[in-house]
Amino acid sequence: MHSRRARPTLRLIEEDLAVGWESARPLRLLADGDPEALHPLSELPHPIISKATESFGPDAVSDNYVGPITASTRLRLMEVKVGQWRGGVWEDPGTGVHWLLVAGLAKGGHRDHDDFYEQVKRENNGGDPRRWLLPKFGKTDTMPTR
Repeated sequence: MHSRRARPTLRLIEEDLAVGWESARPLRLLADGDPEALHPLSELPHPIISKATESFGPDAVSDNYVGPITASTRLRLMEVKVGQWRGGVWEDPGTGVHWLLVAGLAKGGHRDHDDFYEQVKRENNGGDPRRWLLPKFGKTDTMPTR
């Protein structure tokens, strides 16, 4: 059985988390082309990764997330938040593993173009949120099933 603990994808780390790190090391490793040195991904020093990791433990009864992200109707995402950071966590139905697939900042009363919820809504309505299921993974992670 796989751990239920939420873990981020490399796509999320590379594309969604350009700021907010408690240490510069993860960004240096990515810039150096060494993503394998980032493992374990669920322990990286970023507030939204920490929040997602602590929100999903071994027992589903103890899960602590806000609720479903209502703007994401094509892909069920559970919301986690800490400070201005928001994240969308997807549970792989085949393994029970939770993946932090998308993250961003809440901005401008949720009307700003760069607001997390606006980004999720745009992807849901005009893009393909399933692309978040096909990120680049490290050797120690398994790619989620569809």
